Amino acid sequence: MAEKYQKSKQSSLKAQIGLNIRKVRESIGISREQLADKAKISARYIYVLESGTRNISIDTLEAVAKALDTNVCDIIL
Repeated sequence: MAEKYQKSKQSSLKAQIGLNIRKVRESIGISREQLADKAKISARYIYVLESGTRNISIDTLEAVAKALDTNVCDIIL
């Protein structure tokens, strides 16, 4: 039971982080491609992160936050 709850909690956190990335990106009016260029990752990976289906590394989280001119806390919370 605890394992199922942990997996559900983890999935919802990935989804929330992805949603927050998309909200910040859209609020500053840049495309996925522009964000990808600034963060030095692929636009496909930005899409996957925003969909909440993949884990994001700390390094990538920092790169995305910097590219969005925000801090990591704004993406996580």
